[in-house]
Amino acid sequence: MASLEFEGYANVWWEEVNKKRAKEDLEPIDTWEEMQEVMHTRFVPTHHKRDLFNKLTQLKQSFKSVAEYYKEMHMTMMSVNVDEREEQTMARFLNGLNIPIKRIVEFLPYTNMVEFFIKLQGRAPSARRLSKCKVQELLRRNKCNECFLKHKEYKCKCLQ
Repeated sequence: MASLEFEGYANVWWEEVNKKRAKEDLEPIDTWEEMQEVMHTRFVPTHHKRDLFNKLTQLKQSFKSVAEYYKEMHMTMMSVNVDEREEQTMARFLNGLNIPIKRIVEFLPYTNMVEFFIKLQGRAPSARRLSKCKVQELLRRNKCNECFLKHKEYKCKCLQ
């Protein structure tokens, strides 16, 4: 059983749970599901799920790579058991992308997340490049072949 791996406070807490259940003539916890429920009740704050939903609705790419941003979004969705259609997930994902990458994505035909990543691979500027560029300034210029933003390549501050 998983409780054999408990150490320190977790072990003391688990022994106390079992003693209390025995005193109250309750059945011992003998399934993983029951154990998860007891541990969740004790160790996860009531606001935890709400906080994760808030994080998910406000999640933005910012200085993360596209892959890092997607991974964070996907892990948060799994944490709160979000069950939505792929179109909804894609809309959520696209909404949080940085504007220069959104503009690249507008011209890529795709029908699902896998196809999206395959087509985007190698076309999006890296997070490091984006953090060095002044995005508003770059969007006013012509398209750069190096970082795909709107400025001339020889003026690209991403390369400096």
